[in-house]
Amino acid sequence: EIERSLPTPLSISIYSACQLAASRRWRARIKDVKTAFLQSRKTARKQKLACRQPRDEVLPGMHPEQLLLLETEVYGLVSGPAWWRKSALHTLVNEFRYRVTSYDKCVLTLDSEHNKPGDLTSGITIIEIDDLFEAGDERHIAKMDMLAQRFTFGKVVDVMAFVEGTFYAGRRMKQMSDFSFQVDMD
Repeated sequence: EIERSLPTPLSISIYSACQLAASRRWRARIKDVKTAFLQSRKTARKQKLACRQPRDEVLPGMHPEQLLLLETEVYGLVSGPAWWRKSALHTLVNEFRYRVTSYDKCVLTLDSEHNKPGDLTSGITIIEIDDLFEAGDERHIAKMDMLAQRFTFGKVVDVMAFVEGTFYAGRRMKQMSDFSFQVDMD
């Protein structure tokens, strides 16, 4: 049985995260995980897959007829995106102690350090395939720095720093100097 689908964030979740960041005066960042599928955990397949080498180039140290054994799910397999999501969630939830919200499986929150009733969250992260929207306090920022040690990010954008905005989940987002957001689909 192969998991071949993954959730995408609800529009209301994205707008709620913007409202939370604006209310708490957090700077938002959008990050793209570079070659995300290649950074996934090792496959759980009992029978691993193999593939041929590219026709136009033999990999160094290999014979042209040798096959490559896939150690993880890769781009092009229907299981690739779902496996990447499981890998990201494993790190964020089990190692960094984020919690998946019950209303949207793409939204993760970081409880306050003491986690007492009435405490505010320290941060929020929304996963949209291999892109992250995140904002939070110093503790959250430290966790995101640790995440950057685990996964290689290609694009990392401070949403407030880009006057023209940047794109996330099909929307152009700008964070203003008062921490509010402008979001459009132009």
